[in-house]
Amino acid sequence: MLEDSSELTAQALTRLGYLDEDLNAVEAEAMFSFVNVRCNKHRLRKGGMLPHHSIRDASSQLRSAFLSHSFQGQWQNMTGDSNLLKSLQHVLKGAGVLSEAGGR
Repeated sequence: MLEDSSELTAQALTRLGYLDEDLNAVEAEAMFSFVNVRCNKHRLRKGGMLPHHSIRDASSQLRSAFLSHSFQGQWQNMTGDSNLLKSLQHVLKGAGVLSEAGGR
């Protein structure tokens, strides 16, 4: 369980395997990946919390979703799908959609 803070979204994404200090070090990309996993996207859309606007709005909405009892902490993590995520990121970076791994 995580305590509410301004870093809650980053902490939750780290625990779920979407954000780390290696290839997945950009918070905006981690949020994009998290939101676009089918189970997470379905839950967020059903709960009316699917981010649509800026990165700041996405972080705020995800923070609210992570704190909400409506979702019961049932999120799909990236532990088992890390190779899939890395492949997807490689393709997106090659297409110029995502930046190279680096600072947040």
